[in-house]
Amino acid sequence: IISLATYSYLQEKNHIYTALDLKLKTAALTITSLLPANFHQKEMAYDENSTQLNSINRTALSNYAKNINITNLYTLILRDNQILFTSSSLTPTENNNFDQSNTDFLTAYDDANTQVYHTFADQQARLIEYQDKWGRFRSIFIPLYSADGSLYIAAADITIDSVSFQLNQLFNKIMLISAIFMLAIFVLFFMQTVSYRQQVKKLRCKIAQRTAELVQSEAKLNSIFEHSPVGI
Repeated sequence: IISLATYSYLQEKNHIYTALDLKLKTAALTITSLLPANFHQKEMAYDENSTQLNSINRTALSNYAKNINITNLYTLILRDNQILFTSSSLTPTENNNFDQSNTDFLTAYDDANTQVYHTFADQQARLIEYQDKWGRFRSIFIPLYSADGSLYIAAADITIDSVSFQLNQLFNKIMLISAIFMLAIFVLFFMQTVSYRQQVKKLRCKIAQRTAELVQSEAKLNSIFEHSPVGI
C-alpha cells in the first residue's frame, strides 16, 4: 500500500507540474495579444502617453491573470545590461499597497534572477523556480521578437505556495484513500480471524466430543473383558 501510494503521488505530482508549466507557457505567449500592436520597439522611451498606456496594459494583463489564476504576467527588455519592465499585471503584493512603481513601464528589475540574463543571452526559453522581493515563484521566461526585430521576454509566474497547496491537497487525498484501503483490509482481516477462531473452536469441540466417546467406548470394552465369565 505504501509503495502504491508513493508511486501514485509521484505520478500525480508530475501531472500537476506538467499542467502548471503548460498553463504558464500559454499565459506568457498570450501576453503579446493583450498588449498594443508594435508595443515593443528598439527605441522604446517614456513619454507623456506612457502613464496611460502602462495603466491600460496593467489592467489587461491583470484581468487575464486573474481569470486563469496566474500570479503575475509581465514583459522585460535588456538595455545597457539592465533588465527593465515594459508591462506588468497587478501583483498580489501590490494589491496590499506595495510600491506599484517598481513594475511600471521601463523601471528596473533590480533583483532579477541570473537565469533571466541567460535567457536574453542564449535566447532559450526557461522554466525556473526562484525568489525575489515579491516572493517565491515558479516562472517561465520566453524570448520573443517584436516587429522591428528587438528582443523582449514574455514571462508568467505562479507562487510556490500555490503549487505547494495543490501538492498538499494531492498528498492528503492519497493518504485518505490509503487509510480507507488499509482500514478495509483490517476489517476483512479481523472478520477472517474471527471466522477462523470460531471454526477452530467448533473443531476442538468436535474433537473433544469424539475423544470422550472413544474413551467411553474403550472403558465399556475393558469392562466387558474384565467381567466376562467366558475366556476370550
